[in-house]
Amino acid sequence: MRQMKETGAVGLAARLFAGLVLLLLAAACLSSARATDRRLVKVAFFPMEGYHEKKKDGSLTGMDVEYLDRLRKYVDWNIEFVECGSWDEALQMLSERKVDLVGSAQYSAARAESYQYADLSSGYTFGIVATGGDSSLAYEDFDAMRHATFGMVKTYVRRAEFIDYMHDHGVMSPRIREYNSSEELQQALEAGEIDAWVHTFMEVREGQRIVGRFAPRPFYYISYPGNDEVMRELNHAIADVKMNEPTLETSLINKYYQSRLDKTIVFTTKEKEYIQNASTVKVGYFDGYYPFVYEERGDCAGLTREMLESTAGVVGLNLEWKRITSPDHASQSLRDGEIDVMSYCIHTEEETGGNELIKLEEYTQVPLLLVMEKNKESSNIQTLAVVEYLNQEASRVADLDDIQVMIYDTQLDCLNAVKDRKADAALCDGYLAEYQLSAEMRYHNMEIRRVLSQEHGVSMTVHSSNPELAGILNKTLMNIDARAVSDYMMERNVYSMTSVGQFVEDNSVPIIVILLLLLAAVILVTVHILRDTRKIQKLMYKDVDIDIWNLNHLLYAGQKTLEGNRGSERFAIAYLNIVQFQRYKMIYGWSNGQKLLASISNVLSKCVRGDREICSKADGDHFVLLLSSEYGDIEERLENLCGLSEEYVLRQIGNHVELQAGLRFIPSDSSDLRNAMSCAVQAIDLIQPGSGEKVKVFDASLEQTVKERHERQKLLDSISIEGNFATYYQAKVDVRTEQIVGAEALVRFLDPTASGTVRSPGFFVPYYEQTGKVTEIDFFVFQNVCQMLRRRLDLGEPVVTISCNFSRIHFLEPGFVEHLMRVIQENQVPKDLIEVEVTETIVMEELQQKVAERTMQDLHARGIRLSIDDFGSGYSSLGVIEKIPASVIKLDRSFLLNQKDRMRQVKIMKRIVDLAEDLNAQIVCEGVETESDVELMREIGANVAQGYRYAKPVPENEFESRLTENARAG
Repeated sequence: MRQMKETGAVGLAARLFAGLVLLLLAAACLSSARATDRRLVKVAFFPMEGYHEKKKDGSLTGMDVEYLDRLRKYVDWNIEFVECGSWDEALQMLSERKVDLVGSAQYSAARAESYQYADLSSGYTFGIVATGGDSSLAYEDFDAMRHATFGMVKTYVRRAEFIDYMHDHGVMSPRIREYNSSEELQQALEAGEIDAWVHTFMEVREGQRIVGRFAPRPFYYISYPGNDEVMRELNHAIADVKMNEPTLETSLINKYYQSRLDKTIVFTTKEKEYIQNASTVKVGYFDGYYPFVYEERGDCAGLTREMLESTAGVVGLNLEWKRITSPDHASQSLRDGEIDVMSYCIHTEEETGGNELIKLEEYTQVPLLLVMEKNKESSNIQTLAVVEYLNQEASRVADLDDIQVMIYDTQLDCLNAVKDRKADAALCDGYLAEYQLSAEMRYHNMEIRRVLSQEHGVSMTVHSSNPELAGILNKTLMNIDARAVSDYMMERNVYSMTSVGQFVEDNSVPIIVILLLLLAAVILVTVHILRDTRKIQKLMYKDVDIDIWNLNHLLYAGQKTLEGNRGSERFAIAYLNIVQFQRYKMIYGWSNGQKLLASISNVLSKCVRGDREICSKADGDHFVLLLSSEYGDIEERLENLCGLSEEYVLRQIGNHVELQAGLRFIPSDSSDLRNAMSCAVQAIDLIQPGSGEKVKVFDASLEQTVKERHERQKLLDSISIEGNFATYYQAKVDVRTEQIVGAEALVRFLDPTASGTVRSPGFFVPYYEQTGKVTEIDFFVFQNVCQMLRRRLDLGEPVVTISCNFSRIHFLEPGFVEHLMRVIQENQVPKDLIEVEVTETIVMEELQQKVAERTMQDLHARGIRLSIDDFGSGYSSLGVIEKIPASVIKLDRSFLLNQKDRMRQVKIMKRIVDLAEDLNAQIVCEGVETESDVELMREIGANVAQGYRYAKPVPENEFESRLTENARAG
């Protein structure tokens, strides 16, 4: 019995053991089955430092690897990385469906036609210009970049933004070499084939330096069309990551890229300490300022956020976003430290100063427009609705003596006021108005009536107690240009439809009935959206102010024309300029300037022919034409066009204007319109003032001239002021006694490449005015003058008052007066021996004329004599006397040359001399070269002459010798 019991116990134990083994095997099978059920997602792994890297042991690492590893917490995936040689190879694999996902893809409309984008971004990047560590190219040194060669991969989607970035900074035709891959691009830099490469900042390698930044953009995962399940799960997972780990993207960028970026932006010690110590920067945002800042799914979205996240990631700051309800709330939150920066400033200037806020540099420009009911006439506006922060702009677009301005809290309130007929029109932020009019069906009876030429600048604000953050942001924030806004708005239209499709798929049973019932409404809304999308396109391609195509349209449509079959047909780009348009606008006002542009636009538009010629408006007073030889000799037609336009303006407006045009024939094997336009612009620059030449063709000889000019610029960049410039003096003589009574200090360049040949200012001043170096030359001459006067005074030698020329740049810069007075005091020169020459065009042309006037008043108050140079060369010379407290008036040589109606001329000049005497000002006649010039001077009562009749400009030693001899003879 006992034996039977023992045997039974052993059998029970065996059965229990067998059962346990079976359970373990079942669990293993279930686990294996579950692993097998996980979706296998193949991701392309292409070489990109920081993003995709392979360790020595063969394991994979990088930002993408770590991001997807975190993503798997929110989606049941097995991820397999498929290695390939380049980004382009990764796209090819995606097209062939060998992989499911490719990362780091920036959005482009063309690419969206071939691939499916994720709804949400997985990081931020921006375009950069980078060089090797030993390059002499400085950060944003655009003068040097004019001569640089840039490398770029053929498939780079931000090529147009790079060209725009260069154009915005004066580099009209950057030299670009294309390569097949990023690896070839890097090899070209190392081999010296290129000076810099252009790509995303994620391509920067150790030791390379960033010398330019542009086009901040998010990047996404992309897949092939039809891979809907993978994309649906990916979208949900990325959304979960953004909600649960909002700082992941920034921390990964810091981890993998911060050490790779050369510190091209120079931060102060305090700014560096701020970056090191600030754990999180709290950013305030308003809802409802699409497409820059707005609320979406309970969080901040928009271009401003994308740009700021991109910047913060590179600098090493984490951001936390907080919704703000009003300007007062923003001011209070900044003051109390609840937020550190307000991402979209709608404070007025008074509110900014009153709340001790620092307004940062503007990061974008918003077009302004008028919205009205469709049946209302724009000429009958009596009441204008406007938000407080645009109130100042209202005075620039409307005559407020005849229009009542009504202030509202928000732009929606302004639109409602128009809808409810409380206001005739609303002055609106153009981007926001497009969005609001398309999103709200209640505004179906309202439309954009007029796009204004004025724009409103958008900036951020910080409290004055936080200057370090202000400094960091001012140095790192990038501009959001119109192209970025357009891409963003178009992209969001696509994504909104994608999101609707996925929402229906996820909730098909409860929603399908509702969708059927609302089908008609959806169709109406779709039509409404398409209509407004076309309106956006119109804004992109039309200058609505004068109803003419803009440059975007010419580049788009012209490209298509040139890419077609041309046969023997020749095409050319003409770039037209209205001579002295800015001066015309200053005198006759902005509205008359617009009328002038509209008149010329009317003539040009009617003269272009067929569908292969295009007339467009560029910036300011410039027009660009694409002309065809099919309709006659292009150069001759362009000459006639300029003449017809001038005649039409004279007939319609009663004012004489002059048009000039640069012309570039496009080679038969080229369709590069931007390069042709750049050449046409350079042709205009080479038209000599007063030559009467209307059309300049950019041909081989002109190209040689441009090259010589570039060589000259390289020479001027390489030399020192002290070693290659000399001060010359031209005496002013009293015609009654022929004694020297003064002199003008001039500057000459001693050309080291031509054995010290003396070059006049025309050789170097135009270029140095562009670079700003002319200000150094001005003070070099002024220092020499003061030293010469001091030396002669110490030796007891005779001295006279010396007039010195200063570029208009000085009169607009703070510190100019203090610098000038410091030089005078250091040399202990009596102030009555110094005279500052001012051209009358300074107060006629500069938009900052008030600043220039204050500078001149300050000089006068400190006892410095002022001299009006070239008096009589401007439109309103007598008005200049009122603005400049001058001690000397120098009559322009044109007075002496005008002998057609001599009696009338003598009477006018006598009155000017009398007026000068009444104002205790001396008259000096410039350009006195003949005895008849002297006779005319005596006839009008002017006594002091400057010109070759008495003295030409001479070096300092010659002038001093003559001054000494002159004193002894007297």
